Amino acid sequence: MSEVNDLSPERFPCPDDYERLLEELRIMAGREERDLELYTFLIDQVTPQIGLQREDDRFVTNRTVLRTNRDVTRRNLEILEETYRDLTGERIVPIRQRFVLPVSYRAGLERAIMHELRDAEIYRDMILNLPEGMLTQTAFRLFTNTMLNIDRANFLFSRTTI
Repeated sequence: MSEVNDLSPERFPCPDDYERLLEELRIMAGREERDLELYTFLIDQVTPQIGLQREDDRFVTNRTVLRTNRDVTRRNLEILEETYRDLTGERIVPIRQRFVLPVSYRAGLERAIMHELRDAEIYRDMILNLPEGMLTQTAFRLFTNTMLNIDRANFLFSRTTI
């Protein structure tokens, strides 16, 4: 750990395999970056609904749901960056995940759901493998954010099958 940071064991108790944790954070940052690209693609695929051009809380549009998922994904990336910086004193260098352009909006939604499900599994395993402390709380926040993204993506997917 960096001597620059004041990392008390109470605040950041780390697992025995500290290097593996740092690698997982870098992998997840890369996955979140790829998902940002995917949500941006999906937002671009949705035709603005006539009469709902401006944001209106009374209407749930596909575009507003996708923007919410993109914003939550961006927040997850920020959390990963902050956590890595707190642990190491350094900036995170994400392990990039390849973005492949989906063939359609529906295929993109399917991919988003599967990406989010895999991310939730990884965050769940982080929670289970970390000692009790701030890192567990951070992993739980990432897990919860991801589960909410899954729910919203499933909502949009159900709209494509009607």
